[in-house]
Amino acid sequence: MIERVGSDVKFRREGRNQFTRATREVETRRVLRERGFDREVIKQIMTRTVTHVGESDLSAEQWLAIALRYAERIAM
Repeated sequence: MIERVGSDVKFRREGRNQFTRATREVETRRVLRERGFDREVIKQIMTRTVTHVGESDLSAEQWLAIALRYAERIAM
């Protein structure tokens, strides 16, 4: 995004859209189910993952890596 503020011009990279974020969440949930996690545990993992990711523009692989770190903590 290009934005003019007074005499300054600022360039800012916009994050992915909400559709991409929703897709990442669905993909991550699917992989967790495939790995044998039950629904309640997936819910806990994804709550933490979504909070962790926030507005960051991350790949599907990064989402999964974050989710699996939370899965390890929950399983302990």
